Amino acid sequence: MKPSPDPLPIVLQARNDKPHDVTLVLEPWGEEVVLLSGVTVTVTVHGVRAQEVEFVWGEQDVTLFAAPGSTVEVADEQGLQVLELDLPVPGLPEGMSTRAFVSQVLTGEDQT
Repeated sequence: MKPSPDPLPIVLQARNDKPHDVTLVLEPWGEEVVLLSGVTVTVTVHGVRAQEVEFVWGEQDVTLFAAPGSTVEVADEQGLQVLELDLPVPGLPEGMSTRAFVSQVLTGEDQT
């Protein structure tokens, strides 16, 4: 696996514009952050492959799949840390995304 050339962190702001709570799920850690209606959080992904994050949007949740080697921080609107995932995503087989890996673990089906 070749490292991506840009090691700069990826900083994303996630705002819940829905009239109900939405859960931000951070994979592969399985950690969750509940976003109340109208709340914005800042998600920072660190690592040489940080730009390879994937998002899956649902009605009740948003799932972020971080790439191998990445770590993630979530901060609230005041900049206070809500969650820090400093255990890097482990390496995966060549060509397998974190999303495919998590799906395979949960379902037992190969989705590469």
